[in-house]
Amino acid sequence: MRRVSAILILAALLLALCGCGSGDAGSAAPAAAPTEDPGTQIHLTGGSAEITGGGARVQGGTVTISAVGTYTLSGTLDEGQIVVDTGDDAMDVTLILDGVSVTNSAGPAIHIRQAKDTRLQLRGENRLVSGTEADLAAYDGSGSGAALYAEDDLDIEGEGSLEILGYLNNGLTCKDDLDINSGTITVTAANNGIRTSDSLQLKGGTVFVTAGNDGLKAQNAKRDGKDYVELRGGSLTVEAGGDGIQAGAAGSGVGEIRLTGASVQIFAHKQALQAESGVLLQGGEVLALCGSHNQAAPDEAQLPYLLCALSGSAGDAVTIGEARYDARAAYKTVFFASASLHAGESVTVSNGRSETAAAVS
Repeated sequence: MRRVSAILILAALLLALCGCGSGDAGSAAPAAAPTEDPGTQIHLTGGSAEITGGGARVQGGTVTISAVGTYTLSGTLDEGQIVVDTGDDAMDVTLILDGVSVTNSAGPAIHIRQAKDTRLQLRGENRLVSGTEADLAAYDGSGSGAALYAEDDLDIEGEGSLEILGYLNNGLTCKDDLDINSGTITVTAANNGIRTSDSLQLKGGTVFVTAGNDGLKAQNAKRDGKDYVELRGGSLTVEAGGDGIQAGAAGSGVGEIRLTGASVQIFAHKQALQAESGVLLQGGEVLALCGSHNQAAPDEAQLPYLLCALSGSAGDAVTIGEARYDARAAYKTVFFASASLHAGESVTVSNGRSETAAAVS
């Protein structure tokens, strides 16, 4: 009996060993699928926030993010601020705005103090506000800051939207490089709409800017070869009380403006395109109605363009050949660059009250 039992035990052991070493995936338990880290969840609750996960803390109405990682924000924060500060290590941070509304009457709604690179991903509808509408009406040029203020590199992407209301000063300020890759971004600002110190690249998405001063501005770069605005893709519409797009400080000799593929419309009280080192037209299309007679021709143009004097008012239907555009501000000069034009031809430009024949260069 003992012999029979020993034989049965030995047979069971042999079968188990054969099963383990046979490599038969069907007989082995399936491996657990790796789970994706959802990151830290931050739900804004009016005057504070609920945080699930690490790397962030809340004190009163201020949420501070201090570690590398992905942070998904939702909800509403009144009289508060989102701060990103990873300290001297300057780590990468991803902020997912998923239906966020943040208002701060005294400063930035989002302040990126220090991070190696911050990615702002847009989901749903989002809104950032600094100041109040009364501040916008009373703005005297002495304000500082922005509703979205980044002191390091910032990338914006996603399929959602972001409304930025910079009633205190600028709408969006980035002290380093700013890349807009996708999303719908609407900026209203007392001073400059979008301002960078190094570079501003529009690679995709849809951007609307309404600014009391310059629409887009790149100035005061800390590194050589910066101070430039490049419009590579997407669409941009600017209404500006100053220049539409400005790159470089007067007399600095440095950020030129490069149009390489975007669709651009500019309505500016001063010049539409003003760059210390020049305006380069290589692709895309730009229509500009500006209030200055001093709009200079581009310094380098691979696109055919026309530049002519024509005065009119907001609401005018301006026709350029067969194309029609609605003026959003008073203007004295029309600039248009497009692959649909042909160098050497003459194109009629009209606003219904007067017209002129403009030569295409």
